Amino acid sequence: MKRDFIQLVQQGYDQVARDYLAWREEEPLLFRAELQDLAARLHPDAAVLDAGCGAGVPFTLWLSAKFSVTGIDLSAEQISLARQRVPRAIFQHQDMTALDLAPRVFDAITCFYSLIHVPRDQHARVLANFNRVLKPRGYLLVITGNNDLNEDVDNFFGAEMYWSHFDRATSLQTPALACGASVLRDAGFEIMWDRIVADRPSGSHVLALARKIKDPKGSR
Repeated sequence: MKRDFIQLVQQGYDQVARDYLAWREEEPLLFRAELQDLAARLHPDAAVLDAGCGAGVPFTLWLSAKFSVTGIDLSAEQISLARQRVPRAIFQHQDMTALDLAPRVFDAITCFYSLIHVPRDQHARVLANFNRVLKPRGYLLVITGNNDLNEDVDNFFGAEMYWSHFDRATSLQTPALACGASVLRDAGFEIMWDRIVADRPSGSHVLALARKIKDPKGSR
């Protein structure tokens, strides 16, 4: 299953692009307070990467009103819609597991509901890519799993979709939980805060703000 996840996710989001956009446009901006927290930590001309931007609504749109934003997504259909709806941002059709961007160019990265579509044994690679393109002390606002899910394929707006993630402690291992290693810490990040966020219509994930403090564990 894992070797096909890129094609499965890409085709799934291509297929549901307009229905998913309509669903997102129905609801108010999610995580407004958390986005404002991130924005308050950045200077006005900050460069922000929105990884897994989808059609650019609502997050890329909100960010582009304040910062210089680049959005990337695996789905060409989503990128096409994003270019129509968020003209102030730059969009590229890219895979997070093989990120083709220059090092140390972004002040912050947002990654909402995207990392959870990558096989969890590749989360470290994605986070290392994020670390590489972030400036020193740059920020990462990311959604991770709240429970343990090795891999799952299920119906998503009428298309097949793939999910995979670790539980909260494995991804974050915040000081409040323990002082051990975690996927984010091994990738060179410190956790500023994290909170459980509800999903529609059911379920939950974890939203965390992290800051780059060093190169990923094991890198040179």
